[in-house]
Amino acid sequence: MLWTSVALILIIWGVSWGIWNMDPGHDGIIYRGTAVRPKRD
Repeated sequence: MLWTSVALILIIWGVSWGIWNMDPGHDGIIYRGTAVRPKRD
């Protein structure tokens, strides 16, 4: 139970870190699907 929780937290943290550190200029599928702020031209 404990290890399952730890694994889930690590996965969520890893995904969040990857999204936050993604290059804003990169117009990828993940970035387009998760970007809430308007794109600046």
